[in-house]
Amino acid sequence: MNLKDFIIGMIATVMGIIAFGILVKMSWQIWDFIVQRLAETGYPPGTEYLLGMALLIIAVYLGIVQLKKPRLT
Repeated sequence: MNLKDFIIGMIATVMGIIAFGILVKMSWQIWDFIVQRLAETGYPPGTEYLLGMALLIIAVYLGIVQLKKPRLT
């Protein structure tokens, strides 16, 4: 590996970290917006925890069950 490949790899890694940080920040803003709307419409406190648990269960199901199905190809 030469210096040029190393520098290109480091630049790509930094760009990926920055892009991921932006995506995470946007996701938190969307989550805050949803929770605020739920509170404004009269849902009780703690509803965001139930919603978060439901999303976690769905994500685990999709990751463990759906993506791990054996493929017959």
